[in-house]
Amino acid sequence: MTKGRLGLLLLSVVVVAFALSGCFLLPRVEDHTPPAIGISPSPPVAYSGQDFSFSVTANDPSGIYYIAATFNGKTERATSVNSATFNFMAPVVGKATPYQLEVTAVDNSKYHNSKTQTYNVTVWPLTTGTVTYAVTLNKPNAIYTYPATGNQGNVQFIINVFGGANNLKGVNVFVDGVSIPATKYSFSTTAKVKSNESASVASSPIEVSYVASYPIIEKNVGPHQYFVAFYSKKNGSLIEQSTPAWFYITYPGTQKVVLGPATPTHNSTYVTGSISITATFTDYTSNYEAFLVDGTPWATLVNEPTKVVNQGHTFNINTASMTEGPHVFEIVDRSIGGKEVSASATYIVDNTPPVLRATYKGIPSIGNKLYVGISPTTFDVYAYDKYWMTSAATTFGAQPFSLNKNATTTVHAEFLSNGESGTFTAWVKDFADHVATLTLKVVRDTIPPKVLSTKITGLATVGGVPYSASTTITVEASVTDPNLKSVAFELDGP
Repeated sequence: MTKGRLGLLLLSVVVVAFALSGCFLLPRVEDHTPPAIGISPSPPVAYSGQDFSFSVTANDPSGIYYIAATFNGKTERATSVNSATFNFMAPVVGKATPYQLEVTAVDNSKYHNSKTQTYNVTVWPLTTGTVTYAVTLNKPNAIYTYPATGNQGNVQFIINVFGGANNLKGVNVFVDGVSIPATKYSFSTTAKVKSNESASVASSPIEVSYVASYPIIEKNVGPHQYFVAFYSKKNGSLIEQSTPAWFYITYPGTQKVVLGPATPTHNSTYVTGSISITATFTDYTSNYEAFLVDGTPWATLVNEPTKVVNQGHTFNINTASMTEGPHVFEIVDRSIGGKEVSASATYIVDNTPPVLRATYKGIPSIGNKLYVGISPTTFDVYAYDKYWMTSAATTFGAQPFSLNKNATTTVHAEFLSNGESGTFTAWVKDFADHVATLTLKVVRDTIPPKVLSTKITGLATVGGVPYSASTTITVEASVTDPNLKSVAFELDGP
């Protein structure tokens, strides 16, 4: 072999070896592709000083780690979901003003691939035929807390008018249908309000500003609906009314839930069949209340802001459709401010009574009788329950008797003579108070049955060999036994 051919052969071996090793060392497929992002509506629609919302969907083979949205310096995030709805408050503007909305999705791969998309959101002023205005609160999220601290003792409604102020006689704020007159700002007060608003307001001068206050006191705790009414200078008639909106005065100190015991219960923690559970809720600004079983909502009581004070509920549950074993029953209340309180209890569902049966050589008792033959002289009692609590048995003959837990117990019957009987009684009780009882008349039978006579018709014999010329053979037998169960006829041969 020449040197050149040898080198080529060695190279081939190396290539083959590399290819084979690749079959075993080939790395798993990895995800280097960022998620796909969609938004609806696209772009979102926003109005001056008002909340607006939009939905984001993100898809990726590795799943989604989180979705985030950023608008006007504020970021919201949703984790471990493929879709999420975000809510932001638009800044106060006097004319149409563009803002950027940034949406980011990160996948669940080990590289956490991410994708960011930017959308232009135009914030439009609230305009009528005669008035251009914006309504804001002194808390952008419209959530207040009682008792108030510092200078936070009032809900303030700030109404900035960018056009048509000369047509106005006055402005009123209506809270739950009750009118609150708004007063004009002085120049210095207006300057303070401007410092808390978007810089875009400066590009549209405010003609006049109004303010109205609603006290944060105990009797005002709860959710409230409001709107602003503008009145004409000419005749005092209503010119315009803003879209109704909500604000909330929370009372965290009173938020509580109380979960009552299941009824009926057995031995404190065991339930069976139909049960009832009571619960009481208090939350002046509840946004969500539910009764859950094993973390899954069984009944949703509140899913929008609601004032709930010492409200009781009864939940009726049929445990027959539940798997046996421990289950967690829970009540949850979540306030509009995000604070959550809960209470839970764990009960063990047991709808199966104990198993209790007797056999002799694997043959079960017949009704309430069990026959014990010559050998063995014992019979077996099997007892089982997953939630075994206690058992009892009478003595059988001279022997004291007790059941083996979740096992077979051997009972001796040799003290009985042929034809004699004895009564055997046992019971098993579980923690759900199910009881299985077994009462047997145990009969000793030591004499086998006797065949007194037999007669076969339909056969003929030729040369000592029986045969039948018809399709029917009749066997008649006379058998005696006081405990006869059955008679069998066996025919051997091809």
